[in-house]
Amino acid sequence: MTLSPEEERRLAARPIADPRAFEIWLRASQDFHTFTTEGLERGFHLLEQALAIVGDNALIYAGLATFCFAFYDVGVRHDEETLRQGEQYATRALELDPQLPQALLALGLVRAKRGQVQDFSRLVRRAVDAGRDCDALVFLAFILAMVGRIDEARRYGAEAVAADPLAAFTLLALVSVDFLNGQFTAAAVRLRDVLERLAPGDPLMIWWLAQVGAYGGRDAGGCAAFEQVAKMGAGFLSDLSEVTRRALIGDRGGVHDWLDGHPSLRDVAMTDQFYPFCLATVFACIGDTEEALTWLTQAVSWGFSNHRFLAEHNRLLAPLRGDPRLEALMEKARKKEREFEV
Repeated sequence: MTLSPEEERRLAARPIADPRAFEIWLRASQDFHTFTTEGLERGFHLLEQALAIVGDNALIYAGLATFCFAFYDVGVRHDEETLRQGEQYATRALELDPQLPQALLALGLVRAKRGQVQDFSRLVRRAVDAGRDCDALVFLAFILAMVGRIDEARRYGAEAVAADPLAAFTLLALVSVDFLNGQFTAAAVRLRDVLERLAPGDPLMIWWLAQVGAYGGRDAGGCAAFEQVAKMGAGFLSDLSEVTRRALIGDRGGVHDWLDGHPSLRDVAMTDQFYPFCLATVFACIGDTEEALTWLTQAVSWGFSNHRFLAEHNRLLAPLRGDPRLEALMEKARKKEREFEV
């Protein structure tokens, strides 16, 4: 097993004394970054094995909490019990180590799924300050880009990449910043490099490449990439990819049929900032203005306040421009961006 620079640093810190349990934790961390049903289930069970080996351990509890977030985030276990369990794991980790970056991040991620975006950002910032954890840097870059603080987001994203340049998930930090700043060509270059060198066939990376292609005006490439992910059996990512593909080709009936047959897509989008924006774009593409505005309102209310991306960079929302309701929503987004604190 080849360790990245970040993993070597963690190993040197000896957060898990038993080498068998630490190796299991490393494997689980890789599974977390897939954000697929199979990977998440496997990684969670690996952490349970590690906990059985060493007993109470803050890093393992933090990992279990992070997996609970991911289960909820992609609809594998989208229920209150999953969030409650995640909070319990994160709280126990912080009882054992109050300054553990991974535990602060885990608690923040769970809070984000309750709509507490400001609390999430503060906890992630604490995680970064406590140890410059790479995952915390990635999530901080992403949330800052979503609220429109591009320059800050890019600084944190660059720090994450410099700390661990061989981790595909880490490189998504700058991909997301480029994407949310309307720099779709730059994002595509980064993603193709990741897919070629580090993560060939990775559904999360291909999903991002599909988005970059679609929003950047390369409809054919975007559709092909979305279709590729849709056929991978990657759970939520595959379902979201299929409905987006149908929208891009103007298949209005197909979009509604798919959503009717996969109600979890709507359920998951109701507890996120980014996914409702994805659905808003889907409905804008097929001319369903009311649904598009409803989901865009949901995205902004949950913290997606990057009004420049929504009103200028995102060509797929062009059918909504000129609607006074969109202008009012963008004013709300501007206000949220001004008031956001990290």
